[in-house]
Amino acid sequence: MGVSDREFHGESLDGSPRDDRTAETPRDRLLAAFEMFELGVEMMAANLRRRHPHASPEEIERLIDAWLLERPGAEQGDGPGVPVSLERFR
Repeated sequence: MGVSDREFHGESLDGSPRDDRTAETPRDRLLAAFEMFELGVEMMAANLRRRHPHASPEEIERLIDAWLLERPGAEQGDGPGVPVSLERFR
């Protein structure tokens, strides 16, 4: 989900001028990111329960953990640059 041209140029989606006094704070954006992450995990859990109808809740949890660790589509990270070992940060 990206920023539309209208939002980027200072207009809200309905065409009215944006009021920067009501703009989201960094805290609001971070909370929204956490909520989107939780929603993504809930959606994957529902997907896994449909694909594995006889799996126990513990097995679904294990599958979710594996999915989060694998990062399908972003195995090398989702930012530009050279991938580095996470050991570097420990």
